[in-house]
Order: sequence, then C-alpha cells, then structure tokens
Amino acid sequence: MTNPHADHDNFVTRKSLLMRACDQQDYNAWEDFISLYKKFIFHILNKMLVNKSDIEDLSQQTLIQLWKKLPQYDHSQGKFRSWLSMVVRSLVLNYWRSQKSDTNKNVKFFNDVEANSSAVKSSDLDQMIESEWKLYLVNTALENLSQNFTGQAIDVFKLSLEGLSNNQISERLDIKIDSVKVLKSRVRGKCITEIERLTQLFDVAEPND
Repeated sequence: MTNPHADHDNFVTRKSLLMRACDQQDYNAWEDFISLYKKFIFHILNKMLVNKSDIEDLSQQTLIQLWKKLPQYDHSQGKFRSWLSMVVRSLVLNYWRSQKSDTNKNVKFFNDVEANSSAVKSSDLDQMIESEWKLYLVNTALENLSQNFTGQAIDVFKLSLEGLSNNQISERLDIKIDSVKVLKSRVRGKCITEIERLTQLFDVAEPND
C-alpha cells in the first residue's frame, strides 16, 4: 500500500518537531506543527461548546498562543497535550467571559458554566483531550486509509468499532459473513500500522515520551 502521507515521514528526526517548533524562526517546523494539530484543536473547541461561528477564530487564537508560548514549554514538567489543555482551557474560559459581557444575552449560559466548573477543570480537560485524542487518531487513520480500500471495507471496520457483530454487519451491508471477517481483519491490520505512524507524527517525537 502506498503511504498517503510519505512526505510527513521526514518529520521524525533526532531533533523532534516539537523541539524545532519551539524555535520561532523555524517557520517550516511551525507549518508542519499546524498541519498536525490544527484540526484536533478545532475538534476540542467544538467539544467544549464554543459556538460554531466562533471556532475558527478561537482556533487561530489558540495557535497564536501556542506559537508565543512554545519556547516556554518544558517537557520535563509533563506531556505536551497536558500543557496544550492548559492553553486551551484559559482561552475558552476567556471566551465564555466575553460571551457574558456580550449585551448580557449569554449571562445564563456563563453562569451555568461557572456553576458546573468541573467541566473545565484541568484534570477533566486532560482526560477529555486524551480520550478524544485516541478517537481522533482512529478517525484520521481511517480517513487516510479510505483511498486505499475499495468497496465496503472501511464501512465494515467502522461498524465493528461501533460494537456490531459480524452477523449484524453482514445484514446491515448485505454482504457475506466470510467477507465481513476478511475485510475487518484487513482494515484492522492497516489501521494499527497507520495509527502507529500518526502517533509518531502527532506526538512529534516528544522527548522522554
């Protein structure tokens, strides 16, 4: 199978992409970093109830903050995604506060958020990001692999992830159960390989990981 993202393989170098992105003069590293993380940041903001009309702007603000703060990131203090969650949390809380001051039309929403602040505590956000991260990797892997599989192979595997049995998938897609088993096994193997590759890329070879 042809690797649909072979050009990214050169990201994984002895000097990690994360370390290179900390250098604000290394614009190529920063562009690579954005290509890896922007979509995930967008997804997390959506999960944190940011208005869809504001997500693009807030994701840009997040990336700007990351660019400014990355030189201060110390990997010995924790994983990068934990640090990322703190940046996102700060921006989203400021966003909610701005909603409160917007002609008072969102006061109730903001007060509800404050009353249920556990939803944005660092530990909860870390857990949410880690959970969504795993799902995001699987979905990204399947999206990347979709061009390499014909027919219903990807659909078979997605339904298996939803917990459907081979018999249920066979009935749902109107294909033989033996075909379900073969297609599921074939996609699973490729998906595992792709997730491993993406993990190297998205985790940007974080030191001491």
